[in-house]
Amino acid sequence: MIDNLNQTVEEQDPSLIYIHVPFQDAGENNKSYCRLRQFADDQMKAGKTCITMDVRHTDRWSETEPVLCRGDMAFHCNDDGISKELKEWAREKDNGNPKCTDDLSDAQFADVLAGLAESHHLDKCVNAAFVGSEEMAAEQDDADVIDGIYGPEDEAATARLPGRKRSKTCWRRYLCQVIQSLNKSARRSGYPCRDELE
Repeated sequence: MIDNLNQTVEEQDPSLIYIHVPFQDAGENNKSYCRLRQFADDQMKAGKTCITMDVRHTDRWSETEPVLCRGDMAFHCNDDGISKELKEWAREKDNGNPKCTDDLSDAQFADVLAGLAESHHLDKCVNAAFVGSEEMAAEQDDADVIDGIYGPEDEAATARLPGRKRSKTCWRRYLCQVIQSLNKSARRSGYPCRDELE
């Protein structure tokens, strides 16, 4: 059974692995379940996200410290974001009753798991696409860009708005005023001016 699970995980590379074995008795435990828990631990060590859910008061949690929910449910997950989402889901009440392990077989919980898997998968994709080196260097290169007007001295010189006819000399004077104003703002901010770059 575990070999089949390992093969499935290797072939399909799931976003998360969910484990819940509904026992009849909270004190019940067997070797197959212990192997399944070991499989989950191995997958977590390999970097996979796993969720194990069970009843709250059982000896099956002896090797793990679960998150205890309001009802009779507890879970263990190696991803803090998913743990937070599951805690929020478990806090909701159905007709005044807290969530319990019976709710794990509902279609609503399947939708919750699907949403968690999708958002977790997208987070992993984004983390893989934007891992630090080139993007960080590009952001540092952008540090020399003037990103705002901080006072009246940074504003361009007041001139007539376009719309009225002007002579070419008037436009040249206006353009020179604007360039001079921008150069003054750049110098005050410590950035090189167009004249200094040439």
